[in-house]
Order: sequence, then C-alpha cells, then structure tokens
Amino acid sequence: MPIVLALNNAKNRGVRVRYIYDIDETNSSLTSATFPILGVNAVALMHNKFFVFDAENAQTCLVWTGSTNLTDGQIFNDYNNVITLQDQSLARAYVIEFEEMWGSNTAAFNDVNSRVSSDKKDNTPHYFVIGGTPVECFFSPSDGTNNKIAAAIGTANTTLEFALLTFTSAILGTAVRDAQTRGVVERGLVDNINDTGSQIPFLISNNIDVRDAALGSIFHHKYCLIDATNPSSDPTVVTGSHNWSNSADSRNDENTLIVHSASIANQYLQEFTARWTDVTATLNAIENLNGLTATVLPNPIQNNGALRLNGGNFDGKVLVHTFDNTGKRLATETLNYTRNTSTDVRIDATQLASGSYFMVVEVDGRFMGRKVTVIK
Repeated sequence: MPIVLALNNAKNRGVRVRYIYDIDETNSSLTSATFPILGVNAVALMHNKFFVFDAENAQTCLVWTGSTNLTDGQIFNDYNNVITLQDQSLARAYVIEFEEMWGSNTAAFNDVNSRVSSDKKDNTPHYFVIGGTPVECFFSPSDGTNNKIAAAIGTANTTLEFALLTFTSAILGTAVRDAQTRGVVERGLVDNINDTGSQIPFLISNNIDVRDAALGSIFHHKYCLIDATNPSSDPTVVTGSHNWSNSADSRNDENTLIVHSASIANQYLQEFTARWTDVTATLNAIENLNGLTATVLPNPIQNNGALRLNGGNFDGKVLVHTFDNTGKRLATETLNYTRNTSTDVRIDATQLASGSYFMVVEVDGRFMGRKVTVIK
C-alpha cells in the first residue's frame, strides 16, 4: 500500500515512525512495514484515524485526523472527511494520547505499560487557540466525549446538521431533541439507521428531519455542524473518529475535535448540502403530472404515513402503486381525483420490514415516483 511505502521511506531517511492498529482487524499491508507496529484493544476497537507529524517542530508540526480508515474502499469509494491542523500544543496532546497506548515515549513500544480502552486516563489538555480559532480536543473513553458533544449541541441557536454512520447514543439523541424543542432547525443523514439502539425512531417521533443516507457506498462520517450559517453565533464543527454510540464513549479508543470556525463550518456545510441533495432529490423533485404533486409524510416512517397528492388541474382516475426495492408490486390503489384538492393516500407500514419502498403515481400512462424509507 502506498501509505506503508511512504512510512517505510520516512523511516529510511531517519524519521522515527511508530504505528498503532486495532488488534482484531486485518492489516495485510503492514506485513511489509519496516517500522515498529503495535496492535491494541482486544476488548473493543482502536478506532482512531490520526497521524501526528513533527510534534517537536513548531514550524512543521501537523495533526491529520477525521473519519477515514486507511483502506482503498474508504479513500476512493466511501464518504469520509479529514481535517488537518498545524499547532504544536495540539500535536503534543495527540502524542501524549499515542504514547499512553504505545506504553513508552521511545521508538520501542512497551505492551506491559500500554493503556487502552477504559484503562486510559484523562491526561491531555483539551482547550486550544490555533491562529485565533478556539479548538477543543477529547479522547475516548477517558474524556466523557458524548457529554462534550451534547454540550456543544446545547449551544446551537439556529441550525444543526449531522452526518453519521450510526446514531445509537441516547445522550446525543436527547441533546438533538432538546435543540429542536428550543427552535433549532435540524437535518440529519445517517447510514446504519437500523442499528440496535438506533435513535432514529426517537428523532422521527420528535419531528426531526433525519434521512437514510443510502448513497451506494458507506456513509462513514461522524460530524455535526452547529449554527453553520449564523456568523453572529458560534459556527462550530464537531468531527473525528467518534461514532455517536455508547461503545465509542465507553470502550473504544477515539479522538474528537470541536472547531469553532465559520470558514471550516462553511466547508463542511457545502459537503453536507451536496449529500443532502443527493439523498432528497428523488424524494422532493416536482414532476408535472397535469399539475399534480406528491409528498411522503413523514419520511422515514415507522408504522403509518401518507402520500399527499396536491393540486392537479384535472378530474379523473389516479393510480397509486407500491413497490418494494426488488421491483415487486405490493399494492395498487385507485382514486377518483378532483382538481385542485389535497388527498392523502394512507401508507400502512405495520406489516412492512425496514428498508426502502417506492410509491408510484400514475396519471394517463405517465408516472412519478417517491422513495419511502421504513424504519422499525
């Protein structure tokens, strides 16, 4: 793998290279490593994805972190984010965390002294100012990261966007609900919507607009944006390796950054908006079937919803077909539609399994479709 080759080359030119990986994962590329490697955390996950460069050189130090695993699929196919920061104090904090897991401050690891998972201590600084930008840094499971993310969500005044692989933390579900209660406009994209303990049904029941990030590749992000469009507030990005789960908070080795920056929040917002458009375009596009529009309410749904037909400059027959994601037609309903009215076609999902379905409206041999996501 080119990254292992680059690390080997760095070692050959005199750079001290040290590498930690999750002991339970296959790391076939590391068989060619000429630098020392240490596998850790047999009880959960060493889930970090960070590099620290030249921590003792104020001019060249760098921290590279985010959600991206070092695999071809993650780099070339899946949805991820990376952020780099140049600051010596932050780089030194990451080295403290690394060496706690490494078990020494030398080139050789000491697996006897290595502390991972719940054995780690809260021993790093957390608050930095980098080029005038406030930055917070937390490591799991020693630092109570879910509570820190919840506290950040608690500062939202206007908007909140979240893009996540999974969302199973009740602490964070409550924080998102509470923000919505006080009037914050929220949107969310989540990949694994049916994970055990998923907060998605809870969020939907509280009228929060969260969508299934079904984009064909793994939606591997773990970020949220707070007041990203409100420069008079405190535009903030929360990102890192930390999934919004209890395991990430209490068992996994993780890192999280909270960056208070309008410009960085804007960059993340552009990416979020593009992915939001990808997900919602087929749901919200307005096709003109004699002026008739169709909207699924709510979407996703748990047990019952409706396809709302509205407008239409005609009187006559409308067929509404329901298909599963294999193309099998499950039902057809016939309506006698009256122009310029609003009619709800009931969607009974009580007997449907979780997944994607399609409502197709037919008028005079012309069609428009709406995707429906069912979550149990």
